[in-house]
Amino acid sequence: MTSTTRRSHRTAVHALAVTALVLGACSVAQDDADTATDDAVSQAEMEAERRSELEEHDVADDAGEAPQEAADAMPSDAPDDRGPIGDPHDRLVIRNAELVLEVTDSAAAADEVARIAADAGGFVAETDLSRDDEGVVSGRMSLRVPSEQLDETVEELDALGDAVPVRRIDEQDVTAEVTDLEARRANLVAYERELADLLSEVRADGGDADELLAVFDRLTQVRGDIERVEGRLTGLEDRIEYSRIDVELRPTTRAAPVGDPGWSPADTLRDAVRDLSRALTAVADVAIRVGVTWLPIAAIVAVPVAGVILAVRAAGRRRRRDTEVSPSPDSVDTATDS
Repeated sequence: MTSTTRRSHRTAVHALAVTALVLGACSVAQDDADTATDDAVSQAEMEAERRSELEEHDVADDAGEAPQEAADAMPSDAPDDRGPIGDPHDRLVIRNAELVLEVTDSAAAADEVARIAADAGGFVAETDLSRDDEGVVSGRMSLRVPSEQLDETVEELDALGDAVPVRRIDEQDVTAEVTDLEARRANLVAYERELADLLSEVRADGGDADELLAVFDRLTQVRGDIERVEGRLTGLEDRIEYSRIDVELRPTTRAAPVGDPGWSPADTLRDAVRDLSRALTAVADVAIRVGVTWLPIAAIVAVPVAGVILAVRAAGRRRRRDTEVSPSPDSVDTATDS
């Protein structure tokens, strides 16, 4: 590898370092205010100019000429495949709505909600409805409709309810976030192209494996950053284009059943039979345990106890018989005197 080629690679590496510095400033700008963004970018540009001047001076001393790479250190504004979401002078707003409808016929109202969404050019994104034993439907539905149709759609949905206790439309301005993301994507794409060019040069000049792996790893990281930024932009674009409407359906009081919808004779009978079965099973379990476990234990303990009791009783009976048969001393003396 010639000294000119080494200087070219060194210049390219410095240029990529400058680009990384600018990208770091852009990343900080995404979280900070616009003033902090301008300051960070200005400092990055000043640092880039200083490094470019030093590089040009060093290369001029070594080779006697100013390299073209130092003049092209900063990435150029290359055209991007994806354009901005909207005119930068327009406000980019995400609009969402929420309604709570009290309706008499909730099942028919659910069908009407789906029809209104379709007529507006949208669709039902989520459905969480339940039907009780009386056929009364309740739950939530989430709609996605074009943002320009949001107000009209909300009015049509409002007309379905006997009462509308909740009606809310929220707006979120994401213009600054979209602008920052697009600027970051442009910088990342330019940085990716610089890395790809550097990788090609290292391969053509027979660079070692460590240099190739370092450039390739950095290129992979940048591609991942680009995909994450584009994914965020796509999500914001979808939310800007299609508004979300959350509709909750509640049956009115007159739509609810008069009697107790939870009472069922068949269920009561089934529960009673189940309870009886459980009681009989418990009695059977106790009988089995007594017959198999406690009766043998009681027999083992009762045999010696019964033997002792019988022996004590037999000894007592013998003593009583002996007392009755043997004469008392008084009776013996009386018989002698006579």
